[in-house]
Amino acid sequence: MHRLFSGLMIFAVVLLAAAPDPAAQARSAVAGLAEKLKTLLGEELAKGGFEGAVHACSTSAQKVTRDFAAQAGVDIRRVTLKHRNPANAPDAWERSQLAQMEAVLRAGKPLPVEIEVTVDENGASVHRLLKPIVIQGMCLSCHGSAAQIPDPVKKQLARSYSKDLATGYKAGELRGAFSVKIPLRASPAR
Repeated sequence: MHRLFSGLMIFAVVLLAAAPDPAAQARSAVAGLAEKLKTLLGEELAKGGFEGAVHACSTSAQKVTRDFAAQAGVDIRRVTLKHRNPANAPDAWERSQLAQMEAVLRAGKPLPVEIEVTVDENGASVHRLLKPIVIQGMCLSCHGSAAQIPDPVKKQLARSYSKDLATGYKAGELRGAFSVKIPLRASPAR
């Protein structure tokens, strides 16, 4: 009996050790996607300047994100309250968290490095992670005020995004966030 119990304990420890850590998986996915998108943007800036970058964002970024999500085995995307592409509109939880992050910035406080929770969605436990994206100086050539965006970029934005909401930013403002959802297990019936 003691050997059976010891064997079961070892089996349980091995299973726990082999189970993926959703927090680590989410962070790894954010880092990987951020790097892929940064590389895409850098290549397009080198080839076609900011106009090329806008074109690449409108034609390639969503596909790169979908392909990366499928490869990583997680639901990951970029979300924002002021989107260019409607695919980046937040769900209710993301919208609430983004609004809270903006309130933190308006109060002069630093943004959290990330927001991480486990929530119940449709009867299943889901690990959620939101990692803020902050506007940097170079972002203003596409996301800044009308005076900061060069005319050729404005024209490309108008061609690529007919309902663009993503301008008027200042450096240091919240642009949006990487959002990751990882299903954990079904919640017990109530």
